[in-house]
Amino acid sequence: MVEVVVPEAWTPAGLATTLVSLAGQRYPAFNVASVRPQSEAASSDLAGIAAILEARGHRVRLADLPATATLGRRRQALLESVAAPYLLVVDDGLFLEPDLIGRLVAAIRSTRCGFVGSAVIDLRYRGEHRVNEQAIEFWDGPVRAEDVRVGTQAWARRRVHRGANLEHLRERLPRTRDRLYRISDIRGCVLYDTATLRAAGGFAGLGQAGDVAPLGLEAAAQLRLLAHSGGAGLFPSGAYRVTRAASEPASHSWPGADDPWPSADVGSVPVASRWIRRGHIWRQGASAREARQPRGRQIRAPGVAHHRKVMRAAGGPGES
Repeated sequence: MVEVVVPEAWTPAGLATTLVSLAGQRYPAFNVASVRPQSEAASSDLAGIAAILEARGHRVRLADLPATATLGRRRQALLESVAAPYLLVVDDGLFLEPDLIGRLVAAIRSTRCGFVGSAVIDLRYRGEHRVNEQAIEFWDGPVRAEDVRVGTQAWARRRVHRGANLEHLRERLPRTRDRLYRISDIRGCVLYDTATLRAAGGFAGLGQAGDVAPLGLEAAAQLRLLAHSGGAGLFPSGAYRVTRAASEPASHSWPGADDPWPSADVGSVPVASRWIRRGHIWRQGASAREARQPRGRQIRAPGVAHHRKVMRAAGGPGES
């Protein structure tokens, strides 16, 4: 059902971390393909983890690609070898909650959109409460196609993926079910509909002709998919950064480093107020009609129990 690919296996330790996390997934129907790390210092450890995955019914392939291959070529080469209906692109050095693959599959099958992503949370920044970056807009109803371009108001949605913003929102929002939210792009752990991704050009494109800022190939592919069949982020996320990849920029955690459009260029971004009640989003500066949003549709992965405790914000009007 799912082909999990790790196109950026920079170190054996980072790849081993992701493989161990995959071995703990409850979802049964997936195989794994990864680029072989250039350093083979821990090849025996990788072989041991691969053996565990294969013993549980998950085929593991380590592809040998030229060291000079660009990230886009790595992703495209792995995409071309995929026969499964869904493709899950995962970074190395991540921990995935045991039910995450099942939740992603349930979300994409219920919405029939082009992709659903689980943004990576970096808990090293849990002490940084960036309230001005925590605006989130949930989908209420079916996920629809959107024309999102660099530098527009919608492009600023990516700021919620920085640092530990999603973890802070998870602590404030009462957890009753999975929800999908609007995105511009998302990275780290993204589930694609394979046929839709191929029809949109895969990872070989270079972005939109009107883009005035450079884009990564995955971001460019996602913008095409957003316009073609739509895409969404999964909340709560369930993907966490454990080790930093050798090529990972500090911008994954620090605001402004990789965003060519400062806040003045994208306009005033709605800021999430301190308290968010179940089924509603209250935003500063919004009218009563705009601020009050109905509940979204429930997404439930079959056979996956949700055991997360609803956290109540201290001193606030929380619900349990």
